Amino acid sequence: FSIPPLVTEKQLEAKLDEVGLSKDTKVRMALTLANAVHKNQIRYSRVPVLEEHIYPTTLFGIAYQEHEKSKGNPEFSMIHPEGPITTLLHDVPDDGNVSKPEISKMFGQTPTELLWPLTDEFYRYVRSYDEKISEKFRILKGLSWPTQIGGLADRLANSLCYYTPPYIDSQTGEPQAVMQRQLKRDQLIVIPFAKEVSPDFFFPMFMELMSYYRTKYHQL
Repeated sequence: FSIPPLVTEKQLEAKLDEVGLSKDTKVRMALTLANAVHKNQIRYSRVPVLEEHIYPTTLFGIAYQEHEKSKGNPEFSMIHPEGPITTLLHDVPDDGNVSKPEISKMFGQTPTELLWPLTDEFYRYVRSYDEKISEKFRILKGLSWPTQIGGLADRLANSLCYYTPPYIDSQTGEPQAVMQRQLKRDQLIVIPFAKEVSPDFFFPMFMELMSYYRTKYHQL
Protein backbone atom coordinates (compact mmCIF):
# COMPACT_ATOMS: atom_id res chain seq x y z
CA PHE A 1 0.00 0.00 0.00
CA SER A 2 0.94 3.64 -0.24
CA ILE A 3 0.04 6.73 1.76
CA PRO A 4 -2.16 8.21 0.47
CA PRO A 5 -3.67 5.30 -1.51
CA LEU A 6 -4.20 7.16 -4.78
CA VAL A 7 -5.65 5.24 -7.72
CA THR A 8 -6.84 6.78 -10.99
CA GLU A 9 -9.80 5.57 -13.00
CA LYS A 10 -7.36 4.54 -15.73
CA GLN A 11 -5.46 2.34 -13.27
CA LEU A 12 -8.67 0.77 -12.03
CA GLU A 13 -9.86 0.13 -15.56
CA ALA A 14 -6.54 -1.55 -16.37
CA LYS A 15 -6.90 -3.87 -13.37
CA LEU A 16 -10.49 -4.73 -14.25
CA ASP A 17 -9.33 -5.59 -17.76
CA GLU A 18 -6.44 -7.67 -16.41
CA VAL A 19 -8.75 -9.81 -14.28
CA GLY A 20 -11.40 -10.16 -16.97
CA LEU A 21 -14.08 -7.93 -15.47
CA SER A 22 -13.84 -4.82 -17.62
CA LYS A 23 -16.81 -5.90 -19.76
CA ASP A 24 -18.95 -7.34 -16.97
CA THR A 25 -22.27 -5.51 -17.25
CA LYS A 26 -22.89 -5.01 -13.54
CA VAL A 27 -19.30 -4.03 -12.82
CA ARG A 28 -19.57 -1.37 -15.50
CA MET A 29 -22.90 -0.21 -14.10
CA ALA A 30 -21.39 0.00 -10.62
CA LEU A 31 -18.41 2.02 -11.86
CA THR A 32 -20.67 4.39 -13.80
CA LEU A 33 -22.93 4.93 -10.80
CA ALA A 34 -20.01 5.42 -8.39
CA ASN A 35 -18.46 7.96 -10.76
CA ALA A 36 -21.74 9.87 -11.01
CA VAL A 37 -22.40 9.95 -7.26
CA HIS A 38 -18.86 10.80 -6.14
CA LYS A 39 -17.60 12.95 -9.04
CA ASN A 40 -17.70 16.26 -7.13
CA GLN A 41 -16.75 14.96 -3.69
CA ILE A 42 -13.44 16.00 -2.17
CA ARG A 43 -11.80 14.59 0.96
CA TYR A 44 -10.00 16.47 3.76
CA SER A 45 -6.82 16.10 1.71
CA ARG A 46 -8.44 18.02 -1.18
CA VAL A 47 -8.16 14.86 -3.27
CA PRO A 48 -11.24 13.46 -5.06
CA VAL A 49 -13.09 10.77 -3.12
CA LEU A 50 -12.96 8.48 -6.14
CA GLU A 51 -9.17 8.51 -6.39
CA GLU A 52 -8.40 8.39 -2.67
CA HIS A 53 -11.12 6.05 -1.49
CA ILE A 54 -13.50 4.34 -3.93
CA TYR A 55 -10.92 3.15 -6.47
CA PRO A 56 -8.31 2.11 -3.86
CA THR A 57 -10.96 0.22 -1.87
CA THR A 58 -11.92 -1.64 -5.03
CA LEU A 59 -8.30 -2.48 -5.88
CA PHE A 60 -7.73 -3.83 -2.37
CA GLY A 61 -10.73 -6.10 -2.81
CA ILE A 62 -9.50 -7.37 -6.18
CA ALA A 63 -6.01 -7.91 -4.77
CA TYR A 64 -7.51 -10.04 -2.00
CA GLN A 65 -9.19 -12.26 -4.59
CA GLU A 66 -5.94 -12.54 -6.56
CA HIS A 67 -4.13 -13.48 -3.36
CA GLU A 68 -6.62 -16.25 -2.58
CA LYS A 69 -6.42 -17.49 -6.16
CA SER A 70 -2.60 -17.64 -5.97
CA LYS A 71 -2.92 -19.85 -2.87
CA GLY A 72 -5.05 -22.30 -4.82
CA ASN A 73 -8.25 -21.50 -2.93
CA PRO A 74 -10.90 -23.24 -5.07
CA GLU A 75 -13.47 -20.57 -4.23
CA PHE A 76 -11.31 -18.08 -6.15
CA SER A 77 -10.45 -20.03 -9.28
CA MET A 78 -11.82 -16.92 -11.00
CA ILE A 79 -12.08 -13.28 -9.93
CA HIS A 80 -15.70 -12.76 -8.94
CA PRO A 81 -17.55 -9.59 -10.00
CA GLU A 82 -19.40 -9.44 -6.67
CA GLY A 83 -16.21 -8.11 -5.08
CA PRO A 84 -15.73 -4.94 -7.15
CA ILE A 85 -19.47 -4.35 -7.41
CA THR A 86 -19.67 -4.27 -3.61
CA THR A 87 -16.68 -1.99 -3.12
CA LEU A 88 -17.57 0.39 -5.93
CA LEU A 89 -21.05 0.85 -4.51
CA HIS A 90 -20.30 0.80 -0.78
CA ASP A 91 -20.74 4.59 -0.30
CA VAL A 92 -23.26 5.16 -3.08
CA PRO A 93 -26.47 4.73 -1.02
CA ASP A 94 -25.36 7.18 1.69
CA ASP A 95 -23.52 9.74 -0.44
CA GLY A 96 -25.94 9.61 -3.35
CA ASN A 97 -29.16 9.13 -1.40
CA VAL A 98 -29.86 6.00 -3.43
CA SER A 99 -32.38 3.73 -1.74
CA LYS A 100 -32.16 -0.01 -1.24
CA PRO A 101 -35.06 -0.66 -3.67
CA GLU A 102 -33.31 1.47 -6.30
CA ILE A 103 -30.03 -0.45 -5.90
CA SER A 104 -31.94 -3.74 -6.01
CA LYS A 105 -33.73 -2.71 -9.19
CA MET A 106 -30.42 -1.88 -10.88
CA PHE A 107 -28.23 -4.73 -9.60
CA GLY A 108 -30.52 -7.42 -8.25
CA GLN A 109 -31.25 -8.71 -4.76
CA THR A 110 -28.00 -10.60 -4.08
CA PRO A 111 -25.58 -7.73 -4.84
CA THR A 112 -27.80 -5.42 -2.81
CA GLU A 113 -27.81 -7.71 0.22
CA LEU A 114 -24.01 -8.05 -0.01
CA LEU A 115 -23.64 -4.28 -0.15
CA TRP A 116 -26.12 -3.07 2.42
CA PRO A 117 -24.26 -3.97 5.67
CA LEU A 118 -21.47 -1.65 4.49
CA THR A 119 -23.77 1.38 4.38
CA ASP A 120 -24.45 3.89 7.16
CA GLU A 121 -28.14 3.42 6.50
CA PHE A 122 -27.86 -0.16 7.76
CA TYR A 123 -26.70 1.17 11.17
CA ARG A 124 -29.12 4.07 11.54
CA TYR A 125 -30.30 2.62 14.88
CA VAL A 126 -26.79 2.99 16.39
CA ARG A 127 -26.26 6.14 18.45
CA SER A 128 -22.52 6.78 18.21
CA TYR A 129 -19.67 6.27 15.75
CA ASP A 130 -17.86 3.95 18.17
CA GLU A 131 -20.96 1.81 18.49
CA LYS A 132 -21.36 1.76 14.73
CA ILE A 133 -17.84 0.47 14.10
CA SER A 134 -18.20 -2.17 16.80
CA GLU A 135 -21.61 -3.28 15.57
CA LYS A 136 -20.51 -3.29 11.94
CA PHE A 137 -17.59 -5.64 12.43
CA ARG A 138 -19.63 -7.83 14.78
CA ILE A 139 -22.26 -8.27 12.08
CA LEU A 140 -19.66 -8.76 9.33
CA LYS A 141 -18.38 -11.89 11.11
CA GLY A 142 -21.46 -13.80 10.01
CA LEU A 143 -21.66 -12.55 6.43
CA SER A 144 -20.26 -13.60 3.05
CA TRP A 145 -16.73 -12.82 1.89
CA PRO A 146 -17.63 -9.92 -0.50
CA THR A 147 -19.16 -8.01 2.42
CA GLN A 148 -16.41 -8.93 4.87
CA ILE A 149 -13.64 -8.02 2.45
CA GLY A 150 -15.48 -4.89 1.38
CA GLY A 151 -15.56 -3.80 5.01
CA LEU A 152 -11.84 -4.45 5.49
CA ALA A 153 -10.88 -2.79 2.21
CA ASP A 154 -12.98 0.26 3.08
CA ARG A 155 -11.41 0.56 6.51
CA LEU A 156 -7.85 0.06 5.25
CA ALA A 157 -8.28 2.73 2.57
CA ASN A 158 -9.57 5.16 5.20
CA SER A 159 -6.82 4.29 7.68
CA LEU A 160 -4.21 5.14 5.05
CA CYS A 161 -5.46 8.71 4.93
CA TYR A 162 -4.57 10.08 8.35
CA TYR A 163 -2.00 12.45 6.88
CA THR A 164 -3.87 15.77 6.77
CA PRO A 165 -5.98 17.86 9.16
CA PRO A 166 -8.07 17.07 11.16
CA TYR A 167 -5.91 13.99 11.84
CA ILE A 168 -2.64 15.93 11.81
CA ASP A 169 -2.03 19.42 13.16
CA SER A 170 -1.39 21.65 10.16
CA GLN A 171 1.27 23.65 11.99
CA THR A 172 3.20 21.07 14.01
CA GLY A 173 2.47 17.90 12.06
CA GLU A 174 1.57 16.16 15.32
CA PRO A 175 -1.22 13.57 15.44
CA GLN A 176 -4.52 14.81 16.82
CA ALA A 177 -7.00 13.11 19.14
CA VAL A 178 -9.27 12.13 16.24
CA MET A 179 -6.44 10.17 14.66
CA GLN A 180 -5.61 8.47 17.93
CA ARG A 181 -9.25 7.44 18.35
CA GLN A 182 -9.38 6.00 14.84
CA LEU A 183 -6.19 3.98 15.38
CA LYS A 184 -7.56 2.69 18.68
CA ARG A 185 -10.69 1.49 16.88
CA ASP A 186 -8.50 -0.26 14.32
CA GLN A 187 -6.48 -1.90 17.05
CA LEU A 188 -9.39 -3.05 19.22
CA ILE A 189 -12.05 -3.86 16.61
CA VAL A 190 -10.79 -4.04 13.04
CA ILE A 191 -7.45 -5.82 13.42
CA PRO A 192 -8.86 -8.77 15.41
CA PHE A 193 -11.51 -9.16 12.72
CA ALA A 194 -8.86 -8.99 9.98
CA LYS A 195 -6.78 -11.63 11.77
CA GLU A 196 -9.76 -13.98 11.81
CA VAL A 197 -11.08 -13.34 8.29
CA SER A 198 -7.92 -12.56 6.32
CA PRO A 199 -4.87 -13.61 8.38
CA ASP A 200 -2.41 -13.55 5.49
CA PHE A 201 -3.62 -10.54 3.50
CA PHE A 202 -5.46 -7.73 5.30
CA PHE A 203 -4.19 -8.56 8.78
CA PRO A 204 -0.47 -8.11 7.88
CA MET A 205 -1.28 -4.87 6.05
CA PHE A 206 -3.08 -3.43 9.07
CA MET A 207 -0.21 -4.49 11.32
CA GLU A 208 2.33 -2.89 8.99
CA LEU A 209 0.26 0.29 8.92
CA MET A 210 0.05 0.41 12.74
CA SER A 211 3.83 -0.05 12.90
CA TYR A 212 4.31 2.77 10.40
CA TYR A 213 2.18 5.19 12.43
CA ARG A 214 3.88 4.27 15.71
CA THR A 215 7.31 4.77 14.16
CA LYS A 216 6.37 8.10 12.58
CA TYR A 217 4.50 9.41 15.60
CA HIS A 218 6.26 8.15 18.72
CA GLN A 219 3.57 9.48 21.06
CA LEU A 220 0.94 7.08 19.68
